[in-house]
Amino acid sequence: MPCIFIALKIHSNFVMLKFVICMITDKLWDIDGALQVCIESAHKEFSKQALTVMLDDGKLSLHLQAMRRYMLLGSGDFIKLLMEYAS
Repeated sequence: MPCIFIALKIHSNFVMLKFVICMITDKLWDIDGALQVCIESAHKEFSKQALTVMLDDGKLSLHLQAMRRYMLLGSGDFIKLLMEYAS
């Protein structure tokens, strides 16, 4: 399945969950304990799977490391340049 379709499904799930959370926090829905446990377990499972996809399939750590190097924070060059321009 192409990545765009997976991203759209994740987005639509996020929008639906956001709606449910807004309804619950605004006290428009009175939920019982069983529903709350179900929502919390679904949130935990979804978060775990999303993190796995980002870290493993999306190689998030490599992207973050590249951004760190791009910002010159890895070797301290950014701080040296900042201090030179500040003085």
